[in-house]
Amino acid sequence: MEKLKKTARVLHRIVRILYRLGIVGTIVTAVALVLITLLPADSLRQVVSSAGMTIELGTAELHLSRILEPIGDIRLFLCAVFGVATVSLALSVCALKLVLRILRLMADGRPFDGTVSANFKRLGWVTLAGVAVHYVMDGVDAAMDVSMFDLDQIFRPDLVKGVTIQNTDSLSSLLIPVMMFLLSYVFRYGGELQRQSDETL
Repeated sequence: MEKLKKTARVLHRIVRILYRLGIVGTIVTAVALVLITLLPADSLRQVVSSAGMTIELGTAELHLSRILEPIGDIRLFLCAVFGVATVSLALSVCALKLVLRILRLMADGRPFDGTVSANFKRLGWVTLAGVAVHYVMDGVDAAMDVSMFDLDQIFRPDLVKGVTIQNTDSLSSLLIPVMMFLLSYVFRYGGELQRQSDETL
């Protein structure tokens, strides 16, 4: 038990650092989102132009020989990208806060406290929402690449110098929330056994 408590304390310190970094990251992306709405469109166009050497079309990543000038409404797509990123980081902060609560109880020698199971269940829902946001972010990024550049130019043979096919993670990321729900059940069952044992004694 002492070894478990010591490990939980170490993990609690590490997760607390990640939690604080997550808060900072959420604030930074939220501020960037506000700045995007205030900055002139020309400066935003330069930012997108500098990222125009690689364009994603589904699982294919096209490497270009020169920078393409973006077309269309840049501000809308940048707001979408930073908005989804802010939500994603905020969900990460919520998940880390739940992990901190779980580790705190384990560090106190109470791994089968009733709230541990409840926190694992909440963590399952938060990670499930995070998976959904991840897929939304991928969709927004792909839509931005397709809509922000002239596709007739992209398929010119003198422009594309290479193509990389990216591996997709399919639905494997859904295993994380499933594991959290299973752990919730395991700890709830352990808590019930602990309660019965205490009553017997």
